[in-house]
Amino acid sequence: MEADHLLTIPQAWAHDLLGSRYIQVTSTTYDIDMINGLAFLAQEKGLKRGDKVGHIYLEGDYGQSALAGSRYAAGKLGMTLVEQQVKATDADMTAQVGAFRKAGVKAVLVSVSPKQAASLVGVAAAAGLDVPFAASNSAFAQQLLATPVGAALQKDYYVLTAAPPFSADIPAVRKLASEYQAAYKGQPLDSSVYSGYTTAGIVGEALKKACAGKDLTRDGIVNAHRSNTGFDLGFGGAPQDFSKWDRPASRASYIVKPDAKAVGGTRMVRDAAESDLAKGYTAPSRG
Repeated sequence: MEADHLLTIPQAWAHDLLGSRYIQVTSTTYDIDMINGLAFLAQEKGLKRGDKVGHIYLEGDYGQSALAGSRYAAGKLGMTLVEQQVKATDADMTAQVGAFRKAGVKAVLVSVSPKQAASLVGVAAAAGLDVPFAASNSAFAQQLLATPVGAALQKDYYVLTAAPPFSADIPAVRKLASEYQAAYKGQPLDSSVYSGYTTAGIVGEALKKACAGKDLTRDGIVNAHRSNTGFDLGFGGAPQDFSKWDRPASRASYIVKPDAKAVGGTRMVRDAAESDLAKGYTAPSRG
């Protein structure tokens, strides 16, 4: 991508993707979301210094990026992190729940696939592990609400996300939801709708600026994109700063909660905000 000077927007949010002017990671990265998530648990769920917090995470860039954030936040808050890594092929989270119960964790951070998250929450409910969960955006899917673990997910499971829920009372959000449902009847309104729409908007804005600057070369498009310090499609939250490619475009995470009655399957718990913990954080370098 760098050799071809091609503006690239991956549908992935590991902090390891930062550092190239040709690669744009949108909004928050996994580590930032976990920092904001643990800060939320400390503020709203009674976690305190000395408590143990579990973190179940997927092997690979997604899980390692989320883990970098949880380790940082736990260290700053004086908490002990109980880590459980799983592989993409792992389906049963019984062993991980057992490890968390034995350690006496007061909450669990979740950075796995939606199906693995469903197993985790279901097994935890059956085993009596009654603690709050704070999950990466990739650890929830609306379709889970129609499964046997739907009720458990709606109890004390929170999702950190860069996008507001489709149930939010925001005109631009309502418009996107209405137009998408009309064009794709019966399809779920999930985070991929936001990420796809936002990606198209980012590229469109870069092309408009490159046209205005009369430079439609590949570097001209990238330069036009990188001149944007406050990209905003009207969805709320913090505008994105694309001028610095070695840091996240935003540090503000929404906190949403699964809700089968809500449009899109989630409802707002807290508007987009950057925690004080996140403000002092610098992601570890790729090296």
